[in-house]
Amino acid sequence: MALLTNKDGFSYSIGKYMRESLIIMQKDRSFTFDRRYHICPHSEDEFVAYINHKKVKDAEIILDDFSILDRCHVLEGLYLLPSFEAPNHISYEPVYRMPNLRKLEPCMVYGENDRRWTEFDCARLESAHKLEWFGADGKKNLLKNVYALDGLKSLLISHCRGENLKDYVGSPVLDTLELLRCGMKTLDGMETTRQLKVLNLVSCSKLESIEALESAAETLTGLVIHGCPNLKDYSVLSKLKKLKRLSLIGSGNIQSLRFLEQLPELKTLLLGKNVLDGDLSYCDRLWHVGLYPNRRHYNRKSDRLPKHPKDEHVYGDEEIESWRRGVISP
Repeated sequence: MALLTNKDGFSYSIGKYMRESLIIMQKDRSFTFDRRYHICPHSEDEFVAYINHKKVKDAEIILDDFSILDRCHVLEGLYLLPSFEAPNHISYEPVYRMPNLRKLEPCMVYGENDRRWTEFDCARLESAHKLEWFGADGKKNLLKNVYALDGLKSLLISHCRGENLKDYVGSPVLDTLELLRCGMKTLDGMETTRQLKVLNLVSCSKLESIEALESAAETLTGLVIHGCPNLKDYSVLSKLKKLKRLSLIGSGNIQSLRFLEQLPELKTLLLGKNVLDGDLSYCDRLWHVGLYPNRRHYNRKSDRLPKHPKDEHVYGDEEIESWRRGVISP
C-alpha cells in the first residue's frame, strides 16, 4: 500500500522511489473499501485549477467518469480506477485524447464484486507513441492493441490471453517486461525488442517454452521465473551472457546448475526449484545465493552458500530509470 501525504491541502500517494501522485476523487466521497482515502473536500474545478497551476505530472483518479482530463493536459502519469458509482462501460475517450502521457495504468473491470467492465484500446491513444510505461490487467480480454505502443519501455500485464507475445510487444525499445498469471505458451514475439533487460514471469501456468529468450542473450540482466509449472526446458539460460540476477522459484525440477559456468556476470541466484543432480557447487563463485528450501540430496546447505546483506544485492535493473524500477527489485 502506498503512503499518504498532504501538500497544499491536497492528498498525494507516495509510491516507490518517493514518486508522488495527486489523488483525485469526487467531492464529499470516500473510497469505500480502502480507508487510506479520506473524505475529499475539493470540487472538480478546484482540482483542475490546482493541477494546471502547479503543473502536476502524476495522478491517481477515482471518479464516476474521466471528463476532468479534457482540462488537465499537463498530466503525464495516470492510474485510473472507476469509482463504485461509475456506470458500466465507462468511457475512456478523455484518456485517449491526452497528448503527453508517459505512464498509464487503466482499470477495465471495476465496481462491487467486479461486475462492471469496459474495453481499453491502446491504438486510440493520442500518446501511443510517447508512452513509456504501461500496466494493465487483461481480464475478460478487454485490453486491445497493446502492440501499438511502439515507444514503450516498460510493460506490466496480467491475466492476458493469447499463445504468445505477438499481440503485446510492439516496441523495439522495450527494456522491462512483467507477465503475471498470463496464458501464453511461449514468449515468441519478444524478439521485437532488442533491448530487454528485465523480465519477470510470475504464475504463468501455461508457459511451456522460453526459447525466445535467446533474442535477449546480449541484453537481459535480470530474470525471474516464479511458479511456471509447465516449464521443463531451461537450456536457453546458458546463453544469457549478461545476466546478473536469476530467480528460479516455485515447484518443478531443473536437471543441473552447470549452465551457471557460462554466465560470467551472474551475481545473485534465488533458487527454489529442485536441482535433480543435487550439485550446488556451481553457486560458490556467486555474490549471493538464496535457497528455498534446503533439500537432502544437495551437496551444499543454505548456510554454506554465499550471502550478502539485502542492501548489497544485485537486482539486474540498476540501468533502468529509477521511476520504472520495482519489477524485480524491492
